[in-house]
This record gives sequence, structure tokens and C-alpha cells, in this order.
Amino acid sequence: MATKAKVGKVECLETVCITLGAKPPVFQKAIVRDRHTGQLAEVELNEYPPIDEGDIGTSYTFKRGEIIRADHPAVVAKGSRYFDPVDD
Repeated sequence: MATKAKVGKVECLETVCITLGAKPPVFQKAIVRDRHTGQLAEVELNEYPPIDEGDIGTSYTFKRGEIIRADHPAVVAKGSRYFDPVDD
């Protein structure tokens, strides 16, 4: 007979929206010379299409006092900052 491991529960301490997996777009870069100082600087060419579009990620919203499983991805990523363990 197979048994499942007991999964704990946690309570959300405040209303929060957690976004996981988001990353900004990556643009082409160019090295230019500052005409005032003469130093070289690297700048992003954001008027051209990005090399990598980025990702908006996945958003999870929790209300204050909401009880969720301890193995939820948002709980695993943020830990005890927003969540408190609950006794069953």
C-alpha cells in the first residue's frame, strides 16, 4: 500500500502578489564614445527589436489569512517572509 508524504500548510500573513520566472527583454548593445569626456560607454539600442523578448512570468495572488499548501511554488520561492506555518 502506497502512502503519501504529509504536506504542511501555511497561512499568508498579508495580501501579496508574487511573480515568478519574470525576466526583462535583452537589447542589442553598442560601444560609443562620450563626446564630452572621451570615455567609452556601453549602451542598449532599445529602438531596435530586442534579441530576447523576455517573459512576464507567472503571478500568484494570495489574500491575508489564506491557507495554502507548503509545497506551492510561491511559498518555496519566498519562504517565511509572507507565509507562516499552520498546525493541522
